[in-house]
Amino acid sequence: MHLTDIDDPAGTAIGDSVFDAFNLVSVEPITQTQDPYIAFDAVDRVELFNEVFGEWEPTATDPCAGTACHGTFPATR
Repeated sequence: MHLTDIDDPAGTAIGDSVFDAFNLVSVEPITQTQDPYIAFDAVDRVELFNEVFGEWEPTATDPCAGTACHGTFPATR
């Protein structure tokens, strides 16, 4: 399953998507204690938008390597 807010993520300008609504510097950990429903979630990767190239790029450190983000979400900065 691939979740996205638009039909054509590769062909849609970032300003036309929901992604321009967020300017996150970090995300605190999300545990099953805080959010029991995260037990059913699996995040494959965390990417940052590169405004120079207009592309999504992987983070320097992959917080979701392997199954690290299955049922939980570690902090990312």
